[in-house]
Amino acid sequence: MIENTYNPQEVIPEIARTLQIFKPDNNLIEIRSPKNESKSGYFYDHNLLINNISWHLYDVWYFVMNDIDPNCYNLEQRDNIIKYAKKTTSDKDIINRDWLLIDCDPVRPSNTSASDDEKQSAWNTLNKVYEYLQSAGFSEPVICDSGNGYHLLYKVDMSNTPDNTELLKQFLETLDLLFSDDSVSVDKVVTLVHLLHLI
Repeated sequence: MIENTYNPQEVIPEIARTLQIFKPDNNLIEIRSPKNESKSGYFYDHNLLINNISWHLYDVWYFVMNDIDPNCYNLEQRDNIIKYAKKTTSDKDIINRDWLLIDCDPVRPSNTSASDDEKQSAWNTLNKVYEYLQSAGFSEPVICDSGNGYHLLYKVDMSNTPDNTELLKQFLETLDLLFSDDSVSVDKVVTLVHLLHLI
């Protein structure tokens, strides 16, 4: 949870920078705060999104990375953050995969935070995956701290089809086979509604 020393003047520019990296073309964005009151909002305009979220900066916020069906903009949380939204983005609402997420997490009991050593192990595995994909000709990824582990995020442009889902499933299963061990797991689950930590 964000502490009371949280400085909006420092964080709001970081929100703008994150949105510009992941949603540079002003595509539809859903933001969510799934804890407590389950807040959600759909926005095209980055400035309007930031203005709305600035009233809720002490919540933990995520956004949907992949390309959302524009029809979702007709939901009740259009250009606004509401509590207890009846509907949020589901897999069937994703029309295109914009990002490939590779998630390296320490192996640990559920509902426990990673120790410093466990997180270092996840970082070491992430670097092995990064170097392997670089040698195979992959572009530079965005690297994110997920809290307990790390993400590699590669820009892609893949329509939401069963064939592409199967292709990514086999890709992640291969990385899992090559790099997962007793201490770190490379997630092999293919999901469409990736929620990335915004603040």
